[in-house]
Amino acid sequence: MENSQPVSSSLYVYTPDKGAPIFFAAAFAISALGHIFQCFHHQSWRLMGLYAISAIILTAGYAFRSYGAFFYSITSHGLALYTLSQLLIHISPPLHALANYYVLSRVFGYIPHLAPFSSRKILAVCGGITAFIELLCILGVALAADRTSPPDQQSAGKGLIIAAVALQLTVIVFFYILSGYFRRQITMDKITSPAAITPMVVLYISTLLLLIRGAYRLVDAIADTYTHRDDFGFVQESSPMMRYEWIFYVFEATLILANSAIWNIWHPGRYLPKDHQTHLAPDGKTEVQGVEQPDHRSMATKVGHILTFGAFFGRKDGPLDGEGEAIALNEMAR
Repeated sequence: MENSQPVSSSLYVYTPDKGAPIFFAAAFAISALGHIFQCFHHQSWRLMGLYAISAIILTAGYAFRSYGAFFYSITSHGLALYTLSQLLIHISPPLHALANYYVLSRVFGYIPHLAPFSSRKILAVCGGITAFIELLCILGVALAADRTSPPDQQSAGKGLIIAAVALQLTVIVFFYILSGYFRRQITMDKITSPAAITPMVVLYISTLLLLIRGAYRLVDAIADTYTHRDDFGFVQESSPMMRYEWIFYVFEATLILANSAIWNIWHPGRYLPKDHQTHLAPDGKTEVQGVEQPDHRSMATKVGHILTFGAFFGRKDGPLDGEGEAIALNEMAR
């Protein structure tokens, strides 16, 4: 993995390591099983199901990378394995970010009288942006990974990847600011409930990991000159990110695995109430059971809501999780 010498006709520039992707495929498979178990155990598929799905996708991505390490030359078979592994590995981190938005919106719903936005609004905005990021990732990787395509097509793919990562970093920074403001409100209100504190602390750590990974991906995408990969002299003088595989495994695979692991250890389903209608009263101590509102949407509308990551086809019959009731109580208390 330390050999930085370019290899003729290698899709990766270097000779890819065969052991590392096997390790990460197994690690993500274990993480996926953990998330699936906890989603069933805590009845939290709506809250953390994306982490289970992402771990499954990453298991497949690193499995394809492991298999592709034996067929790294520019052939139709090797190119298919390379493109598929790159695609699966690229599309998973935005799902981690979206899952974090779900957690934050759930905490918003648990303490609605302090939330700067309703949980439904934050999901709609972040879900829509995530869907757009995923589209950019898919198109970008598909265009950039094809080493047999014209240079302008590979450059267009690189541009889409840079745009996707830059947009994701922007959203993560906004998310950090929003989380910090909300955490400050919780502290000022002297709320000490583990249901509020623990998920927020893990969110900070998780978002930091995603931020570091995003910064790495942005620098990597800018430094990677897809159209010059066959120029050995150019590659030898290029960014270490192109020449050293270990950088990818440290700043991509390890960080995303760590992010998946911390949510397995401090699963929010252990702390937040199973019933989404349960929320804190304005006194910050008493839990109040809200009134569940019936969902009148058709099955097709509900499916559309899921497929668009919550950006469209949402419920329009009032606040979620007792937010309206909690806000009204808060106004009365004032």
